[in-house]
Amino acid sequence: MILMAIYYQKIKRKVFLLFFGIYLLFYLLYLFYLYGQQQKRVHAEYQNHSLQLQKFFAVERERLVDFYNARIAGLFRSKAIIQAVITENRPLLRNLLEERYRLLLRENPFLTAMHFHSARGASLLRLHRPEMYGDNLLAVRPMIRQMQTGKKALSGFEEGYFGIAFRIMQPLLDHQGKLLGSLEFGVDPEYFGKVAGDFFPGLDLAMLVPKSSLQLYLKKKELREYKEFFLLCKNTELFTKGIGYLDLSRSYSVVSLEGRTYLFLMDLYLKDYRNLNVIQMVMARDVSQWDKDFAREFISLSILSGLLFFLSLFIINIGFNWYISRLRQAIFDLENLHSLFDEGDTIIIKWKNNSSWDVSFVTENIKKVFGYSRQDFLSGRISYSSLINPNDLERVATEVKNALQRRDSFFIHEPYRLRTAGGDYLWLHDSTRLLYNARGEVETFLGYLNNISDLVKVRNEIQVANERFELAVAGSNDGLWDWNVKTNEVYFSPRWKQMLGYQEQEIVDHLDFWSKLVHPDDHEGVMRVLNYHLERKSDFYESTHRLLCKDGSYKWILDRGKATFNSEGKPVRVVGFHSDLTEKVLREQRLRGALDELEAIFKTTRDGIAILDKDSRFLDSNPAYLHFTGYSRDELLQTSCIAMSAPEFKERSRQIIQEVLEQGFVDQYEKVCIVKDGRRVLVTMSMARLPGTETIVVVARDITQSQRQQAELRRYVEIVDKYVLTASTDLHGTIRKVSSAFSRVTGYPIEEIVGFDFSRLRHPDAEGETFSTLWGEILKGNVWHGELKNRSKNGEAIWFEADIVPGKNEVHEISGYTAIYQDITDKKYIEKISITDPLTQIYNRMKLDEVLHREWDRACRYDHHLALLMIDIDHFKSVNDTFGHQVGDQVLKSVAQILSAYVRQIDAVGRWGGEEFVIIAPHTDVAGALSLAEKIRHKIEEASFEPVANLTVSIGVGSYHQGEAIEELIKKADDSLYHAKRSGRNQVAML
Repeated sequence: MILMAIYYQKIKRKVFLLFFGIYLLFYLLYLFYLYGQQQKRVHAEYQNHSLQLQKFFAVERERLVDFYNARIAGLFRSKAIIQAVITENRPLLRNLLEERYRLLLRENPFLTAMHFHSARGASLLRLHRPEMYGDNLLAVRPMIRQMQTGKKALSGFEEGYFGIAFRIMQPLLDHQGKLLGSLEFGVDPEYFGKVAGDFFPGLDLAMLVPKSSLQLYLKKKELREYKEFFLLCKNTELFTKGIGYLDLSRSYSVVSLEGRTYLFLMDLYLKDYRNLNVIQMVMARDVSQWDKDFAREFISLSILSGLLFFLSLFIINIGFNWYISRLRQAIFDLENLHSLFDEGDTIIIKWKNNSSWDVSFVTENIKKVFGYSRQDFLSGRISYSSLINPNDLERVATEVKNALQRRDSFFIHEPYRLRTAGGDYLWLHDSTRLLYNARGEVETFLGYLNNISDLVKVRNEIQVANERFELAVAGSNDGLWDWNVKTNEVYFSPRWKQMLGYQEQEIVDHLDFWSKLVHPDDHEGVMRVLNYHLERKSDFYESTHRLLCKDGSYKWILDRGKATFNSEGKPVRVVGFHSDLTEKVLREQRLRGALDELEAIFKTTRDGIAILDKDSRFLDSNPAYLHFTGYSRDELLQTSCIAMSAPEFKERSRQIIQEVLEQGFVDQYEKVCIVKDGRRVLVTMSMARLPGTETIVVVARDITQSQRQQAELRRYVEIVDKYVLTASTDLHGTIRKVSSAFSRVTGYPIEEIVGFDFSRLRHPDAEGETFSTLWGEILKGNVWHGELKNRSKNGEAIWFEADIVPGKNEVHEISGYTAIYQDITDKKYIEKISITDPLTQIYNRMKLDEVLHREWDRACRYDHHLALLMIDIDHFKSVNDTFGHQVGDQVLKSVAQILSAYVRQIDAVGRWGGEEFVIIAPHTDVAGALSLAEKIRHKIEEASFEPVANLTVSIGVGSYHQGEAIEELIKKADDSLYHAKRSGRNQVAML
């Protein structure tokens, strides 16, 4: 016993050392696990912020592009702006856009550029630097070159003369697709940092911009240099200290700075128009709390591990002492083991590894099971293989052979049959161990045998029962489920999965998966019913609820089941079925909804509803029927529908009742009723017999007032249609309806004009800007008031004073437009006469004075150029004297036509008096005025004025200077004219 104690003390020390090594290993592994979790947390935080920021910048970029594309589209709808771009009239373009540019700057303080380009790729106008223009952009701006070549809108970051910016460009094209020019907006990249910082509080952001792109930013105080970049940020102290620790080629880094820990994200870029990275965004987040969490977990782990270690040593020490005492008892028990087996049903047997599997050892109880004595086997009189059922022998031999080839230490036979001494066969469970000698050869097998004949019989019976059960389940078309309450594992039958549209492998066999399929509104009720059954408060579980299908829809399920309980009264297993009730539930819901709706209609409808018997006596009615008859419910039940009819309608009412009883219904029958106060009321009735009964449902409506109102309304509509000019269109301007008055004034029949695009009525001379303003207002939902110049079917001009009102549908969306017109053609004709010279049909002297004062005021206010040309026909008196006044008048008309043909739309041409004409040319400098005057002089000199052989003019040019009075401008032009005439005529002069 002393030697045994020493031996076990050595084992105890080895066990202590082994335990310490295992403990240390697991401690280090858990530390690595904590570190890995920390890294996963960092990576997850990076992925989350990176994904959110990428989505945010993509959406913000798209929003910015849509915003400025809409602004560009609005600018390109202005004919004045388009004309200024085409003619490259920079002063006019600047004048038109300066106020809009200031508004755009107020909209977005980060707007750095609004730049018009000419069709040949030169700078036309920089609103942000108006003093710089005319430079060739195609040589230095690839984005503009690509946009003008492809004639498509572009957006993205690009460097310019004044730094990098996010640019939105659109070409200006005519109807044939010819390039007329283009426009770009540029936004400071700091805009993206600002909006991202506002959207993601707690994140500090910085931008790394190439040095070559930052001329505009060099004066900013927060600018910091880093390698080939400049750093733009608000938190300069954080980024200037932290960026030196970063590897910009990595997606993220964790950096400790002055006792704080920061997570830097570095894989987000702002891209140029070619989708190439040009600006790198660097985001920083304070994650110092993570270090504190890690330190707290590390300290807790160390303390807990130490306590567990010493507690385990104490337990092991006690365990060893207990084990030694138990070992002594085990040796004693082992001596009685054989006798135990001899008394039991388990047979211990040892076979030799030969062809007949001779038995070298077997327990005495073999006689009790098989009827053979122990000596029958040990003497070799009976070989074991001869007792195996011939149908099982080959399989058993193969199993032994395979175990030998695999060099197994242990294997279990599939059940096989062994013949008893009485000739019957018993089913055996055979568990066998292979016993190897020192050479590694198997000399013998050691195993134990159990008689499982009763078990096999029961299993066969269960199999038959299961087959019957499965056939019954399949025939019922229900889904089967089997829940192991202890493990929460659930078996779902194929039909169960099929009912919800899932494949076999798509269902997780666990209660949590089923719980997630239950509709959120039903979940609490289902679990309450299930727990009620598990607490043995109900005999079975039954619930009707919704389950989520694979396609996202829900099915109504009748779920039934029953639990089995252990000896302690706790549930161990629940088996049940579920049936698809979707169609039934939906039908019930529809029926219940229809009944509720009918009841609500019956009580609240404004139509009177009553129930009659076959003799037209009232059985019931709703409040509306009582209201228009004036009776109470009790009074109404004492009378009949026929009795309430006016005398002249009683016989017809009886006929109608008979028709309803025979045919089932009568629709829209009108008659006069006498109500309680004696009034005659005109009503319309619809009657129907309830199927299978002689009960009649009546729906009645008092239409006395309605008939009067409809007659009055028809009279008003006829008056409006006859005398008021109205037209209605859809959202796109297609005419849907016009009044007869509108048809009469325009000359178009109603059936012909309906379906027209309203723009077809627009007169060719009408100002496009008026229609642009009109659409701009009504598209916003505003009412537009103004004057429109249209034309009738025969081409004559018609002037309308119009009010155009947007129409809205039931959800307050604009569905079309209605216009009310007043014909002011005569008024406009009188206005035209008042400002037009009656002979030449150009402006008269009064209108010229008005235009000249207006343009002079504008030139004074905005310091614009303004030119005045005075034109006199040379020797015109001799034309009148030689050819007569009719020819002279024709000459004046022809000269007026030439002048009108060779001036711009913004210029004004008029007759100053006699044979003198005036041209007022806004935005025209000295060179432009002289060029225009010379062109006109040349055209008149070349023109033919039959019968006059030839004709010339003298032209005096005056140019406005800042601070100059209007009288001085007129005098300069007049003095220049007389200088031209004194100098020989047929020439242009400017003093």
